[in-house]
Amino acid sequence: MRMVGLPSWLVSDSDEGYFQTAMKLIHDDVARQAIVDQLKATDVKAKLFQPPRPEDETEFVDAFDWIYRNHEALQASSHHLLKVGEPIPA
Repeated sequence: MRMVGLPSWLVSDSDEGYFQTAMKLIHDDVARQAIVDQLKATDVKAKLFQPPRPEDETEFVDAFDWIYRNHEALQASSHHLLKVGEPIPA
């Protein structure tokens, strides 16, 4: 949520916090509309799925990019030990 510019009060770390946030969104039309407006004004897909910047390119980022791109094949595979970049056994 922070990546797309939404307010930090939307992030909860407990059941009670989640409940309070939900109640605020249910009852506070102005707050809810502000969130809708923020989301409409933001290219959420571009923020969440942009390619890594050169300064972020590391083995860790590359590994997670590979996992993201190969998610379905990984889910279908019965193998438990894989190496990034190698073919995924069926």
